[in-house]
Formats: sequence, C-alpha cells, structure tokens
Amino acid sequence: MEILTQIVLLAAVYLLAVAVTPAAERLVGQHPAPREMPHLDGLRGIAAVGVVACHVNQYAMHYLGFPAGAAQLGDHLGIFSVQMFFALTAFLFAGRMLQGRLDLAAFYAGRVRRILPLYAVVVVSALAFAAWWTSGLSYPRADAAREAIAVALYGFWPATDLQFRTLNMLALVGIAWTLAYEWAFYIALGPLALAQRRFGLPALAIAAAITLACAAYAFSTNADSVIWPFFLPGIATAMLLPLIPVSAALRRALALGLVIAACLALALPGYWTMTKLTLAWATFFALAAVRPAALLWRPLQTLGRISFSIYLLQYLVLFPVANLLVPSGIVGGSPVLQIAAMGLVVVLLVPLAAISYRWVEMPGVLIGSRTNRTRRTADHSHPGRYYREA
Repeated sequence: MEILTQIVLLAAVYLLAVAVTPAAERLVGQHPAPREMPHLDGLRGIAAVGVVACHVNQYAMHYLGFPAGAAQLGDHLGIFSVQMFFALTAFLFAGRMLQGRLDLAAFYAGRVRRILPLYAVVVVSALAFAAWWTSGLSYPRADAAREAIAVALYGFWPATDLQFRTLNMLALVGIAWTLAYEWAFYIALGPLALAQRRFGLPALAIAAAITLACAAYAFSTNADSVIWPFFLPGIATAMLLPLIPVSAALRRALALGLVIAACLALALPGYWTMTKLTLAWATFFALAAVRPAALLWRPLQTLGRISFSIYLLQYLVLFPVANLLVPSGIVGGSPVLQIAAMGLVVVLLVPLAAISYRWVEMPGVLIGSRTNRTRRTADHSHPGRYYREA
C-alpha cells in the first residue's frame, strides 16, 4: 500500500509540473536554437521535478498517516535525481576538457555568473522570510549577523546545524547542499585540465586510477554516505562514449539496460553506495548513448531550462505552504486539503522558477560577457547556454 500510494503521489507531481509548463514557457520565451545533445535538458527537467516530488511525497505520506520512514520510494527518486545532476555536471565539463575546449578562466567566470546570482537571491529571500517569521523575537544583532554569514556560506561549506534568529534555515536553504560538491568538482577540474595539457592521456590515466582507489577506500569505510564519487559516472561516460560506436542493436540493448538500471536504483536499499554508483553510471551512460526521443518532449525541455531555479527555489515555496497554509483554518486537519496544498507547491514553483530563470539566471549569465555575445551565439556548447545544473 505504501509503494502504490507513493507511485500515485509522485506521478501526480510530474503531471502537475507538466500541466503548468505552458505558463512557464510563456514566461521564459522562445526555446533556444537546437544543441548537440538537447535530450540532456529533458533529463534535467525529470531530475528537478524528481527532487521536488521527493519532498512533496514526504509531507503527503505524513498527512496520510503513514509512519516515519515510509516515503522511501520518493526518497530514492530524489537522491537518484541528484546523482543524475552530478553526472550531468561531470559529463559536460569533463567532455569539454577531453576535447581541449575548456578555457579555465572563462569556465570559472561562467560558473560564478551561472550560479551565484540565483543563490544570492535564495539566501536573501530566506533571510528576509526568517526575519519576518521571527519578527516578534528580541535577538542580539551581532549573533544574527554571524548567523546570516553562515547561511550565506552554506552553498560553499554545508553545515548540519544552521539557524538564523532561532529558525532552522535548513528548511529554507538546505537544498543548496549539493552546490558545495559542485564547487569542489570545479576546483578539482582545473588542475586536471592543466595536467592533461601538459602530460596528455597518461596524466588522466594516473588521475583516474587514484580517484578509483580513493572511491573504493571511501566506500569500504563508510559505505552509505560517500557522495563525491557520483561525479564519476559523468566523467566515465565522457571518456568512453566517443570510443564506442552505438549501433542500432546496441542502442536497443542500452535502452533495456537503462530501464532496468533505473528501476533497480529506485528499488534497492541504500542511497550513496557502490551499488547505487554502478547503477547511476549504467543509467547515465545509456541515456547519453541512446538519447531517448521522449526527453525531447517540449514540456520536459522547458522544465529542463528552468531546472536550476526549480531546484533551488523549492524550499522557499514548500516551507510557507507547509507551515502557514496547512496549519491554517483553510486547510486544517483534512488530509485531502493538505495533499492539495502540496500540489499547490508545484503549481506555484514552476512559474516562479520561470520568472527566476528569465530575470535572475539569464541576466546573471550575461554579466561581464557581452563582448563575447557573438561567439556565444555561434557556440551552442557555451556553459551559459548549454549547461543548466541542479
């Protein structure tokens, strides 16, 4: 019963997201020119909504009276979606590095322009909401200032305890924990790119051997909480995919393997384990090789364009609904209305993400890069145009 309930709830979140996508599309404007691998935008859309569905499912299962820990299928979907985002990040930028197209100065500047504007909006909005929420509380200004700085730094150095004026800020910005891992990947990519330029493939082979050894040791000592190796599926795919001719027969086999690997990733126990790492690699490699036509579906493409905003803004919508609307007399204790309120999270989040994409993300990408506009228009692989992470 728990599994069936979650399947219905998770499917409902995806259906709602698709249903409000036309409004989002009008807000973000026309679709960009075709890119080399447009199906990756569809994967981003599925992954972003998957993370939202995970959190909505947790609340909905609680409202329906299921015991704590019953929302495991949704939790697996959320973690697996994050793993796909990590693989996407590594695949795109490791691929650029392997092709000798990674300009480090432009790369780091582009990452800052791409990520920081939206992150800054999320932090400021969260602090403003927290200040309003605790407005009746007398609180030392010096302590509040120190706590605000800690909140601002969370996307670079996550903490297990994050408060501002006694409010648990993880409920508002906690989703940004993945950004710290992305920044670490970006930092590591620079020396690796320099080593490749200087020493060629032997340097990459040595780095790969060291990385795999470190990953094996990490999994052997702490098997269910090793997160950083989940960038490896994207790197491995970027290295192997150009070397393997994908025939029609292989494409059919990979499509079947894709379905099996994804289902196992959602069904098997554990989250950040060696088994899940293997399944993440099998899934992502198959997706990159097969390029399923379903991922080109227009609603998924639109959700993929705004996926970063969907990902980072979700707690700012979820917390007020769960803590203001649900406890109110309007919704009260009715499970039906409580679940409907969780549906409202999706209905509000997707258009809000579209607005954020148009007025925060894209202006941020263009800051300081106007002189490169002509080159960027011609180069569809430019990070600001092609890459949109979680």
